[in-house]
Amino acid sequence: MSEKTKEELFDEAEENAAESIESLRFLQSDAGSTFVQNRFNASVLREYMRAQNLTWTAENLAEAYRVCKDVLRDKDEDVKPPAEPTPEPLRIVTDAERYGPWASLTKAQVKTMLEAGEYRKAMSDPRFVARVNALEIKRGEV
Repeated sequence: MSEKTKEELFDEAEENAAESIESLRFLQSDAGSTFVQNRFNASVLREYMRAQNLTWTAENLAEAYRVCKDVLRDKDEDVKPPAEPTPEPLRIVTDAERYGPWASLTKAQVKTMLEAGEYRKAMSDPRFVARVNALEIKRGEV
């Protein structure tokens, strides 16, 4: 899909502005004063206008409204906000879930692991790293 040129964008904006003015003229007219504005009704008129190859004018909108009046909705049905999803209740994550086999790791055990050369290997497990961080070991403490 190619990008639109500045001229095409300007022409489109100009056409949209002209259609908005005609729509406002229609809504302020006697015929349009009873038109219920909602997406459904607007799409019905838009489709009728396209099918009949009518220019977007207040007069043609009034004609489309007269012809389509029986299928239009009498109230603003499509403005209802979407239902809010029900949030799932918060669940407490246990240390066993968070740290796996390292849940009961103590500072003394970390010291033992350092001395035995096992600490570096255990660092490959993110649950071990998280548990060591949770122990808040200060420099020189172990």
